[in-house]
Amino acid sequence: MKYLLAAAMAAVAFVVALPADEATLTPRPAYKTREVTVASPWVVVHYTRTGPDHPRFMKDDNHNGVPNYIEKLAAAANKAWLWYAHNGFKGPLADSAGPDAKLDIYVKALPAGVFGITLPTTIAKGGSFMVIDNQLDMAHLAVHGSLQQTVAHELFHEFQLSYMPDGRIPHWAAEGSALAMQTYVYPQVVDAATFSYLDTWLNQPWRSLYDESNGCVHCYGGALFWRFLFGLGNHVVSEYFGRLYGYELVHKPIELGLRPLDEILRKRTNGSLYSAFGRFSYDIYRAGYKPATRYKLTAAPSIATTPTRTVHGLSTHYIPIAMPRDAKGIGVGVAAATGPSPEVKLVVGGPKGRVIEGVLRQKGKLQYFVSNFRSPNERKHVMLIVMSGRQIGTAYKVAYQSL
Repeated sequence: MKYLLAAAMAAVAFVVALPADEATLTPRPAYKTREVTVASPWVVVHYTRTGPDHPRFMKDDNHNGVPNYIEKLAAAANKAWLWYAHNGFKGPLADSAGPDAKLDIYVKALPAGVFGITLPTTIAKGGSFMVIDNQLDMAHLAVHGSLQQTVAHELFHEFQLSYMPDGRIPHWAAEGSALAMQTYVYPQVVDAATFSYLDTWLNQPWRSLYDESNGCVHCYGGALFWRFLFGLGNHVVSEYFGRLYGYELVHKPIELGLRPLDEILRKRTNGSLYSAFGRFSYDIYRAGYKPATRYKLTAAPSIATTPTRTVHGLSTHYIPIAMPRDAKGIGVGVAAATGPSPEVKLVVGGPKGRVIEGVLRQKGKLQYFVSNFRSPNERKHVMLIVMSGRQIGTAYKVAYQSL
């Protein structure tokens, strides 16, 4: 059977597969020189001391015959395993390929730019396994991909597969949540690749969170959203994967996975995906992340109106509004042009500033904000945030003026 390989750009790869016949299952990696194994509490690491796949860093500080690279890899996997289990995630499925039921991790020379690979049970002979590149960065300031965070990332895919053994998790959710979890397990590691993904999302917050184009690069940066969801508590993320399993069990279409996520948020947070995404978008600005602006407005005493704009599903427009020096206040109206109304916030005074409460008119189709400025800083920093927390986007217009 054919299978689809979703390879990450300059990071990790997660294979999503259709069921395979025994004869077409992907075999375990083989080495050209003698294979060595190191057992640990939760994983078995396979590597070789010579040949093209041996770890590029063979230093052995404690002289126990195991390179530092292998010891750090095993330690990273065991630490991540315990962290995920402690936070309510279901453990990986037992391995049947030997030497025991522990998860197998193979150290290999992977193609340039690929740091790790996880294969699901449906195409991996003997059960799911991981492959980690043989020359990742062991330092806390990682330039060439962090060994610790890559291992934590791939291991989280293994935890995901305990819910969905066939790997049919929406790719944007699988990669965004895995990147988020690796930063929770190793917050002290500064990985250039990780920050590059986060910057990619921050540079284009107007793209849908579930936009999987161009190697799903935007999905990885969506880790910021999954960090937000995990921070809500109540096992939102782990229960989401459980809900996906429930959908598959009763043959209910998962599609983008947004409906089961909305169901879990309503169950666990007394909110919804719509309200959660709105809070997330505001929190990104308030935290000082500096998301890119979609466009800019300059207010004047006379009312001005923008052309119709569209905010896509699960995306955000950050719109700064420049005010005249003598402006005493501001008036803004946001009207739905077609479809549902977007969620809107008007913030004055910078990221830590005041949120101006809006008034709904025309049965919720118009949101109107009026306020006097309380300080020169409020006049200097005005940000309009327009969001769509639904799968579908919405068209809107903005009317604005200085007072």
